[in-house]
Amino acid sequence: MRADNKLSPPRRFAWPLIDPAQVDRAIASTALLWAHEEYRQLLAAPRAKKLDLPWLNRFVRRWGVARTITSDEGSRNKMLEYLNGAFQRSIPADPGKAVDNAASEIVARGWGVKKPKGQAGRPISFASKIGFFLFPDLLVPMDGSSTDGLNRLRGIVRDGGRGRLDGKTYSTYLTAFNDAYEQYRGQIKSQCNAPWVDAVAKHFGIDGAATASVAFLRKTFDNVLMIQGGRDI
Repeated sequence: MRADNKLSPPRRFAWPLIDPAQVDRAIASTALLWAHEEYRQLLAAPRAKKLDLPWLNRFVRRWGVARTITSDEGSRNKMLEYLNGAFQRSIPADPGKAVDNAASEIVARGWGVKKPKGQAGRPISFASKIGFFLFPDLLVPMDGSSTDGLNRLRGIVRDGGRGRLDGKTYSTYLTAFNDAYEQYRGQIKSQCNAPWVDAVAKHFGIDGAATASVAFLRKTFDNVLMIQGGRDI
């Protein structure tokens, strides 16, 4: 057998570099979220948070998930009991599974919105975004832009990359997010330590320790993924 017929060794995957300017944009967006009057107390609060109906109604409009859950206020109140109770309690044990279970539970209890074919879609994006505000150090929002951004960083299999996510479960997404985050955590942490970030935090009245917190760093990476996925933030 000729030597050139031997199988080539598998390609070694290298995570692509991220433009520091993108990270700075992501940090600024995270700081604005931490300073927002609707969210700053939730993000700074200890465990056992309680969301109320007026907050939920504003949240679903601002975060683009109103179309995925019922508009009936009675049903939304019942859903809030579940989100504030069983869902919140289940997150620490298995964050990814908790979001997937919540999305399924919302459909099972009739709190989702039926699609044209008559079946309610699993509101994974909604559940992940609610979960983020309950446990911002364990969960991150998931939507189309962040998934596209993560897939872009992961690369394609034939080039030695990690391959695309199918977006069917949050558990798979969160595992992939955590894997990628570890690759870029050093860069994000370093840029969050820049003097301008401290100045912005002081300007908005953000606790100085917040910009070094796990939750702030992870949300910043989530914003990086949205930028990578084409979102203008």
